[in-house]
Amino acid sequence: MAIVISGLDKRIEILRGGVLIGQAPISLADAETSLPEALYVKLQPSPGKASPDWSAVLIAGLANNRPIPTSWGDSSSRAD
Repeated sequence: MAIVISGLDKRIEILRGGVLIGQAPISLADAETSLPEALYVKLQPSPGKASPDWSAVLIAGLANNRPIPTSWGDSSSRAD
């Protein structure tokens, strides 16, 4: 399953096996904030932890070098 979020298009798309199975419009809390150009991978929760960690991977070849958040929704998340 893949979830694609486009700040430019203001859309979220959900794909399973490369087939679009859902889509919806989105809005950002801060309209001036742009989404980082990165791939976020959901990791398995650590033993004894209810929520999963996320790993952020910068997409190579970006024209601008915006910082990537080191956490996504959970203060213990990390960026590798």
